[in-house]
Amino acid sequence: MASFNLTRKNLVFDGGVPPLQSLALTRVAISIYNNAVVRNHELSLELKFYQETDPNNWEPLVRSRVSMLRLPNRIDDMIMTLIQPLSYELNLYLENFRETMSSTIRKFNLDLYELCHVNMPAAIHWITTGSIDRCKTVKTLISNNEITIQVRFVLACTYCMTREIISLWRQMPTAMQNQFVYDTRFLITVPSLNHWMNRLKKTRNSPALWNSLPQAPYSFMLDMFTNPSSMRYVLRAFIQRGKGDYISKSFTYSRDYYLPPSTLYDATEYAFTFMSRVDQRKFARKHTYKFLCYFLHWPRQDHFIEMVKEILPFIELPTFGLLLRAIYENKIRPGWRDYDYRSLFRELFQVSPNNFKIDYNPPEEMRELLM
Repeated sequence: MASFNLTRKNLVFDGGVPPLQSLALTRVAISIYNNAVVRNHELSLELKFYQETDPNNWEPLVRSRVSMLRLPNRIDDMIMTLIQPLSYELNLYLENFRETMSSTIRKFNLDLYELCHVNMPAAIHWITTGSIDRCKTVKTLISNNEITIQVRFVLACTYCMTREIISLWRQMPTAMQNQFVYDTRFLITVPSLNHWMNRLKKTRNSPALWNSLPQAPYSFMLDMFTNPSSMRYVLRAFIQRGKGDYISKSFTYSRDYYLPPSTLYDATEYAFTFMSRVDQRKFARKHTYKFLCYFLHWPRQDHFIEMVKEILPFIELPTFGLLLRAIYENKIRPGWRDYDYRSLFRELFQVSPNNFKIDYNPPEEMRELLM
């Protein structure tokens, strides 16, 4: 059986260091994309920038902002290619955030637009590689006094940020604390909040037990796998309690919806440190499609085929079809220009097993890409 070890040195988890030119261009692209005029224009569209198949719906306005920088045309074009990846990153983050906080939004009758499009833009922490630092972003939201302390407390619990939880809990009057402690209907809809309430019911002010997990059913732990921060908290707690085998179970046997892409990738390297190669193979079989799709986004595309080859023995034949369709539907058809996706499409087909090539019957528009 082929060797399999996703944590070996230089294999994509660090992704290599992007060239300085790419980092500089990304910083400029982020500043353009964050411009209020650009953001409001995207909000006014039925489809987001990354979804649009007609570039005339968004490119002229964005290019007008880029041209104000008076850079060479070649640089302008390179910046423009990064706008759709940034749109994808932000809107995926907002979608995951809304899903994670859905119970809280209903509980406190929050204005979703205000939370995501008024409070959130100032809180977003962009990394120079074009991705969002989810932990720093949430910490900034938690420190925003314009958001009620109850909502900030739920945020801190949802993302398992211990210091913020302690600080906010101590700021709340007893009556407000009791609203959390005894609202069982709400608690069961937010597993991580339920976890922290179990800690706080035992001792309201002492942090002595806060690094331990409750003796709860295993399925309860999986329910906390909603974001990178809470997932890492749970994994660390498993190790501290001598339950390292739970890590393998967490990744191998959890249902797919427990692992949104950002959470899956962020914690995978950490978890793989404690997983045997047998369990790594089980993980590859379980989450292959979602894991590989992560490498279809800038700046990781150069590693996509490398990753496919690394786990080739464990990729089921239908997954190749799903990956080809993902490249076509999500990248080629909308006209993304941040990478040569046509070549990537053909290269994926070439590395697929011969029996897949023989049996594969794509739609006509996809078949043309292979000619």
